[in-house]
Amino acid sequence: MVHAVLGTVLAFGAMLAVYAARIIRVTPRFTKVVIGMGGALVLLMLVNLVSHFFLPNGIGIRADSTLGKCSAW
Repeated sequence: MVHAVLGTVLAFGAMLAVYAARIIRVTPRFTKVVIGMGGALVLLMLVNLVSHFFLPNGIGIRADSTLGKCSAW
């Protein structure tokens, strides 16, 4: 868990530094793309939730895999 928090803090700091250095600019198109990707993730999670009513592992987002148990529970 400590690694996840540290990774998140470092990613946030890196993005803040890149934004402060004006390497990346926030344009209306960039905003639309980010909002669209966030909406797609929410839609994917809702589809997975509804599919859990009909399929044992939904669409497989948090199912067991060859990499091990992917569930956070």
